[in-house]
Formats: sequence, C-alpha cells, structure tokens
Amino acid sequence: MNVHPSQLVLAESWVSRAGGLSGTDIFAVGIILGGILCHALHRRMPAGLGTSLFVGATTVGAAAAVFSHNWFEPVEMYWPAPAGTYVVCRVTSVLCAMWGFFGWLATQTGRGFRAHSKIAVAPPQWREHRRDAGTTHVSHRRDAGTTHVPHRRDAGTTHVPHRRDACATSEETGSVRPPCRTWNATGLPRPTGASAATPHRRDAGATVERSGRVRWLVRSPGPSETFFAWALVSGIAVVVLTVYVVVFASCSRLLNPDHLVEKLPASGLWNIIGLLTATLFWAVAVSRRSQPVLTLILLAILVWWTGLMIPSAVGTYGGSPSALLSFQPWWWTWTFQMQFGLAVVLLIAAVLQEQRYRWRRANAWPDRLDDLLEPYSRWPAYTQTEAVIAAVVLVLGVYQVVRPGPPSWLLAIASGVVALTAGVVCLFMTYRRWSPNTAGLGMALLTLSAVAVASALAPVLGGQGDSVRYAARLPVVCNAALLAVGVMVALWSWLGRFWNQQLLDGVPWTTTGRMIPYTERAAFLLTALAVLIAYQMVLWPRRESLGVGDDAPIRYVAGISALLFLALVAARNARRCDSTASATMSVALVLAVVLFVVIRLPASTFRGRLEQYSAVVYGVAALPFLLTAEWLPKTRWRCFSQPVWWLAVLVLPFGAGMELLVTSKRLPDWMTDLVVTKRLPADWVQPAALFALGVLYVVAGLRERRRAILVLGGVLLLASLSLLYKWAAAVNIW
Repeated sequence: MNVHPSQLVLAESWVSRAGGLSGTDIFAVGIILGGILCHALHRRMPAGLGTSLFVGATTVGAAAAVFSHNWFEPVEMYWPAPAGTYVVCRVTSVLCAMWGFFGWLATQTGRGFRAHSKIAVAPPQWREHRRDAGTTHVSHRRDAGTTHVPHRRDAGTTHVPHRRDACATSEETGSVRPPCRTWNATGLPRPTGASAATPHRRDAGATVERSGRVRWLVRSPGPSETFFAWALVSGIAVVVLTVYVVVFASCSRLLNPDHLVEKLPASGLWNIIGLLTATLFWAVAVSRRSQPVLTLILLAILVWWTGLMIPSAVGTYGGSPSALLSFQPWWWTWTFQMQFGLAVVLLIAAVLQEQRYRWRRANAWPDRLDDLLEPYSRWPAYTQTEAVIAAVVLVLGVYQVVRPGPPSWLLAIASGVVALTAGVVCLFMTYRRWSPNTAGLGMALLTLSAVAVASALAPVLGGQGDSVRYAARLPVVCNAALLAVGVMVALWSWLGRFWNQQLLDGVPWTTTGRMIPYTERAAFLLTALAVLIAYQMVLWPRRESLGVGDDAPIRYVAGISALLFLALVAARNARRCDSTASATMSVALVLAVVLFVVIRLPASTFRGRLEQYSAVVYGVAALPFLLTAEWLPKTRWRCFSQPVWWLAVLVLPFGAGMELLVTSKRLPDWMTDLVVTKRLPADWVQPAALFALGVLYVVAGLRERRRAILVLGGVLLLASLSLLYKWAAAVNIW
C-alpha cells in the first residue's frame, strides 16, 4: 500500500494534538485517516475516486475542526458580509493551496497518470501485405513521427523517425514503445495524433502488433489531475466569495460617499495569495494556456482588496491622520491605490511577456527554429482581460480629476504618471499584437495623463489657492482639462496625417498604419467630449444654488483662450477632412465663447438691456448667419455650411421662442413649475422678434425653394403685423 508523503505529514499534525481531543477532533482525525486510506488504495478504485474521497474527507475534517475551535475568527475588524464567509474563505483558500501542492508533488513522484491497454483489431487499410514482407504504419504527432514495422518471417525491426526528443526501439514482437522523451512534466504521455489514414485519440498512443491487433494506451485521470481539479473547484469558491465582499464594500463607498466606511482587514489578502500559490504549483507542474489569464485576474482582485484596505475617509475634508499608515501620504486614497496597483499589474504582465518572447527567440537556434514563426503570446481571453483592466485604470483616473475633497497637485501628478504608464503599456502591446481595443485605450490613457497634469495647474488658472471650495474649483478644472484635450486632439490629428507614409497603395503594412483611422476617431471623440466640458464650464455660474461667479479677470483669459484654441483645432480638422461633424463641433465651441463672455459680464446697463431684449437679438442675429451659410459652399470652408444653416434656422429661433414663451402671461399650468416667468420690457419686443424670424424664414424658403419654410415665414410676418397693429392702437400712435 503506497501512502503519499504529504498525507503522512497531515496525519502527524493531527495526531500531535491527541492530548486533548474533543469529539469533533476525533471525528475529524478519523475521517481524514479514512480519506488517506482511500487515496492509498486509489489504484484499485475507479480513476480519480480514491483521491476525490481523500479530498472530500480532508475538507470535511478541516472544516469541522476549524468551526469547533473558532479558528480564523474575525475579532474587532470590519467585514461587510456575514461572519461565516470570512472563515469559509480562509479555509477554502488554504485547501486550494494544499491541493495545488499535492498535485505538484504527485507529478514529482511519478504519479501523474494511470494508463491501461485496450486491444482492438486493426482495419485492413492499416496493413499492406506483400509476399515476403509487410509494412504497418502508425502515425504519431510531430513529437513522435511515423513508425514502420516491416514483417519478415524471422524477425521484425522497428524504425522510428522522430524529433530531437524521441528515440528508436527494436522489438522482436513488432510492438512499438513510445519515444524516450515524449513524457511531459506531469508524467503523462504527450498527446499523439495521426495522419489522415490513422485514427487517433487525444491522449492515447497506438501500437500495431504483427497479429494485426491495435493496442491503445488509454490515459485515465491520475492523482495529480484530480488534485488540480479540486484545487480549481476550491479556487472558484474563494473567488466568488471574495468578489462578493469587495463589490459590497465598493458599493458602500460609491453609493454613499458622505458615509465614512472602514477598511477591509489585511488578513483577507492571504485568501488571494493562497489562490496564487495554487496557480503557481499548477504552472510548475504542467503548462496550460489559461494560466496567465487566471493569474492576471487574481492579481487584479488582489489590488482591488488592497485599495479597500484604505478607509474612505482618507483624502477627504473630514479625514483623520490616524487612519493613515506611517509611510502613506494624506492624498493616497483608496481609488488611487486601485489605479496605481492595476497599472503596475499591466506593466509587470507586459514586461514578463516581452522577456518570454525575447528568450524564446534567442534560444531558437539551432534546433528550435519553429519558435521563430510562432506569434507573440496569444492566450485565450488574455487581451480582453488586459483591456478591461486598462479601462478600469482610465475610469479611476477620470475620477481623480473631478473628485471632491481637498485639491492636491501631488495626486494630480501621480495620477498622470500612472495613466501615462498604462497608456504606454497598452500601445506597446498593440505594437506586439494588434488589438483595436488596446489601441483606443492607450490613446485615451495618454490623453488622461495630459489632463491630469493640467489639472495640477488649476489653482494657477483660477487665481486662488488650494483652499478654494469644490464648487468654485470645478470650472477651473474644466478649463485646464480643455487646454489639455485641445493639445491631444491636435496631436492625434497630426499623427493621423504623419502616419500616412505607412500606407502602401492605401493599405496599412505597419501598426502605425493600422492606427490611422483610430487616431482620427480619437480626435473626433475627444472634440465631442471637449464640447460637453466646455458647456459645463460656460453654464456653471447659472447654477444659483452654487453661488459661484467665476468672473475673475484671469478666468476670462484662460476660458476664452481654451475655447478658441479648441475651436481652431476643430475647424482645421474639419477643413482638412471636409467633415461636417467636426465643423459642427467648431461652431458649437464658437457659440460657447460668446456665451462664456455674456454670462460672466458684470452687472451693468448693457447687460441688463441685452438680457431684456434677448429675443430680438436672437432673431436679428439669425439672418446674417443664414446669409453666411448660403455663401460658404462657394469657398473651401463648405463643410461649415450645414451647421451654420441649422444654427440660423433652428438654434437661434429656438432661443428667441423660449424667451418669448417665458415672458408670456398665458403659460400652461404644468409649465409654470418648470420655467421662471418674467414680464416683457416693452410691448413692441414680441412683434419685433416675430417680424425678424418671419423675414429669416422667408429668405430661407426662397433660397432653399421650400414651400413649407415660406409658409412658416408668412405666418410669422402676419402674426408680427397683427401684434404691431394692436400695440400701435394701444399707444395711440396713429
């Protein structure tokens, strides 16, 4: 009876406690000893049954002992889940690491597989009979070669052409022995295949004897595979419980940011370390393509847990210095810890892949030349996992820019460096193995890096110190972000033009050539994002609840400069590409410049008149824009014709209509709660605005030859004349 060495160690650890055993301890020791006995007799049981019984018995015994003695009980610590999950996670992670160790140990002791022979009759097409000799062909995969067995009256000789790791054998019976070095790290024979004329199984080797019988070497699950399978089951259970805990803790911080949440215990890291240990034993024992992805996911969960080990009060106005570690700065928040840790994971993964690729190419000569033809590492779901991690880094970096709390230029610089690192890693991995998702994330992260560094200059652009409150600081941060986004839009647009030299007859033949459409797309999306940020900054003082003026002289200079720079970049891209969409963005930014100045005008008679007669101003200003839109198609700026035309016939008339609507005395009941009504400064304002709009639509209808627009203009002219007649009669102007 063979007893595994690890089982003896486990049994001795239990027997050493026999001085004061309780009933539960006796039950645990007994069931574990029974499991050891089952594993010792696993060769006389169906494949995998003995080892599975040992695993089940050990799991039940360990759980009984742990719960009876209250081991690993959390004491005075925050755990956002039922207390039992803490114990289950710890026990299951220890068992996972132990099953992984046992699986590795089984491969080292030569107990990696079980095999038995299965005899069948060879089909006639496998054998070629001649009068004096015959040849039987058994094709193996590339690691074994083809076996030829000439049949003679006196003896048979087996000749096995093979690769560098195989060897030939000669047997009198005509049977074929597997090659010398076709055994992998688990002690299992390498998978053997066959040519088109040879049936095969994935993990079986075939031997054709002189009698015409085929002897299959069928593999069954051995102790190592069974241990690794149960380690996988335990690991999945630990991952599910750990993800449940971290998601619950994260939601408590995100959904209720004003509530100060305690940190997770550091002891929870050992659960994830146990899974990483089991993965390491598995990788050492046998190489699988799914191992890098599992390792990357576990490292991401480990970083997630370390981020939640920092209390949510760190980095806030109410944060206490006692919550910080001795080496932790006050601005190192839990979100920045996750951003930094995930970026480090991406960097380490990229470095290891590159080193593996370079080592494989350096050792290809002279007998591994086929490695030179193998592509860069393409593990299943690895690129997608890498992209998800990079996207999380991007989201966390954006949060660092707009987060509430005291500002810190150190945090902004550190976040920019982290985003720069993750962006460079994504672009480098795009260079090694093309992926549009990774390329887009790399460009987005580099843009975020510029925005984060620019946000460190927010106190300079606002003319105030770090003590300014969040409501007054946010438009300044938006201004800094606009400057950085404008620079990056110009950069990506220029790179898209510069990389045209990487096209051969319009077809890309390099990575930069493939990135040309993605740089143009990134430039357009960043311009659209800049428009949203611009209007957020422009309309910020309109929020009366905030009480923010944002009208310092330096704010005029910084805001107008950023908006005009973005409008110029968008206009240049629109003219170069003849893009109506980019032209629309440029027009929207120019309109934002006008609103930025008007909203921040100091209280004066001019501003009061402008606001009172805004309906007439909108109607009169629309006609020059319409004439400009009709003239633009004759120039090189024809792409601006449509957005300017829609501005003239839709946007400005809509503004005039809203001004007339809120000044009307006859509003529906449901609208009085939505808008603030005001009185017209004079009775002639309404007919004058309608007359300007009527002239506008008549001209537009004549230019476009649209009867509907002409009818609308005529109706507005009639309404304006009617109101004008009533006003003249009321003031006795006749």
